[in-house]
Amino acid sequence: MNTFVRGRRDRTSAQEKRRREAYAAFIDATQGILQSLSGLPPIEQSRQGTAADRTLEEVAKLQRAWATVVIVGTIPAWDASNVVKNAASRIATVLLYELPDVQRAFQEGLADLASELRTQCDKFVEVARKELN
Repeated sequence: MNTFVRGRRDRTSAQEKRRREAYAAFIDATQGILQSLSGLPPIEQSRQGTAADRTLEEVAKLQRAWATVVIVGTIPAWDASNVVKNAASRIATVLLYELPDVQRAFQEGLADLASELRTQCDKFVEVARKELN
């Protein structure tokens, strides 16, 4: 019986660790998008290119992290991460299809999308904290 309980506790601990790592990677990718959009230099010096290129790389990173959240996360985390992923996808769409026509209105619209992404990420963080603490 003791072995059964210990095995169950180990599985629960491993699942919580995977969940914690997935949530952290997802949040990190979201912050990478926001940092790229702000025009700040990349944290990792190996990254080169324009802010738009870096942002698109971070969106791709977020989408990969999102897939892990879907697999190891809870339903509330999946729901919250979906909203973040959709906000990031809207940013990528603007960068891919509207970037050549950069105008003041475009830049303001991108700022609004970044603000929405930040807000949705904060909501995801609240869900993650509630689950992991």
